[in-house]
Amino acid sequence: MLFYRLRVTLSNVGFVMISKNLLLLFLGQLVVVTAPMAKIDSQKSAAGPKKDVASKDDAASDKKSKNGSKPNGGQNTLKTILESALRYNKDIKVQDNEVKARHEDIASAKAAFLPHLTAEVGHSSSDKKTHSTNKNNDDTPDHRVKDKVNTAKVQATYNLYRGGADKAAYDEAHCQARAAWAARTAKMQQILRDVSVAYFTIIAKQKEVSHLKSLLKARRESSDVARRMLQAGTAKELDVLQADAAASETEAKVAKAESEYTAYCAQFKAMTGMPMPVNPTIPAKMFDDGMSEDHAITIAVGNNPEIRAKIEECSAARFMVKKPNTEFCPSADVTASVEKSRRSSVNKNDPHQANYPATTSCSMGITVTVPIYDGGGGRANVRKAQAILARANEERDRAVDNIKAEVHATWAAIGAAKGNIASATKAVELRERVLHDTMEEYRAGVKIMKDVLEAQSQLFESQSLLIQAEEQYFANQCRALALLGRMDPQYLKIQDSGFDYMDHYKKTRAKI
Repeated sequence: MLFYRLRVTLSNVGFVMISKNLLLLFLGQLVVVTAPMAKIDSQKSAAGPKKDVASKDDAASDKKSKNGSKPNGGQNTLKTILESALRYNKDIKVQDNEVKARHEDIASAKAAFLPHLTAEVGHSSSDKKTHSTNKNNDDTPDHRVKDKVNTAKVQATYNLYRGGADKAAYDEAHCQARAAWAARTAKMQQILRDVSVAYFTIIAKQKEVSHLKSLLKARRESSDVARRMLQAGTAKELDVLQADAAASETEAKVAKAESEYTAYCAQFKAMTGMPMPVNPTIPAKMFDDGMSEDHAITIAVGNNPEIRAKIEECSAARFMVKKPNTEFCPSADVTASVEKSRRSSVNKNDPHQANYPATTSCSMGITVTVPIYDGGGGRANVRKAQAILARANEERDRAVDNIKAEVHATWAAIGAAKGNIASATKAVELRERVLHDTMEEYRAGVKIMKDVLEAQSQLFESQSLLIQAEEQYFANQCRALALLGRMDPQYLKIQDSGFDYMDHYKKTRAKI
């Protein structure tokens, strides 16, 4: 790149006065650095888990559920498991290290607003020998001089103007840090959601095993009844064979369900670092599911950490567009230096003569660089940054659309699960009465064993539907909490003894 350079060298007399002006200019530039810091502190609530301010009705309804208990009450076992998951999970630790790296990017960008100091120490030695060129006078001796020079130099360089590149890089670093905070929150909520869903899935599997064992017990009792009635001559041998076959089939189902339960528990321990409780507690509900769908979408768009991360990435991309523009802007730098040198000169013809002069020089210069042509690299960087910004905007819009679609699907699933719980509960009650009446009619000789086995199967199917409906209800409530940005320690009232990214940010920005 071709450029014009203007350098002004000042005398020692004016050096002190210009140093004072440079100090005042430097203090003025510090305002540019400290202003975004105050902005970050004011946005602390936006970086961390947001609290829904717009829904006072939801805050009041969250305090107590319909049965008078707190929505999170009665789930101490689940709370302990979630706390263990936050301490044990490796993915959260990966996000913690990513946040730390982004904080160091802020410190690196801050360095552009501070002067750069360099120190140089040098030593040189020379041996010069001058031969006589006077042919008429052969007595002219050769002249030989040995020089030894020791130098020490301290130089300070400070940028006055660079077209806003330093400010853009500094703002971009802050946006990237806030995006990393939101990404960490999203990962934490995803882990808490997955652990909660796995918790209710295992509870459903426990209930399935329990109902299968009850079914097996009932079919064994039916087999015993059929044998006694066969001995009494009131039943056929076919009834005994059907009862024994149904009991054997149920034993196989119990073994399969127990093996699945064991596998689920092993996966659960790998996720949380602690075993699944034998008698887990079940909350009444995870949150107030009476919230309207439109209000839920409003909260999700404002609080969902994935959307917040995409928004911050868009802001960072906008500042990235500004940085390459400085390739077309002039820049100005101030350089001040103090140099001290000591020279030793020795004349070979006069060994007794020795001179050790020492010199000290101070200088200050201003360099102005004007870019003329860079081969098109600057324009290519601008087009690249603009493409990245367009991609970030599309990803943000896509994330918003996906969250809205998930809210629609989740709220529909919650409503369907509530309806299925009500209908399945009623079906279980009716099937129990049908099984009781069918068994009595079989003993009376009105029904056959096939009717009894079919009534038992229908009761188990109704119980399975109820289990699935309850599992879907709680699983979708956990998904709803994550979509709303509420699947966090603050809302769930659990302790998070992990990484405090705001404390690390304050400690990092205090370093120079």
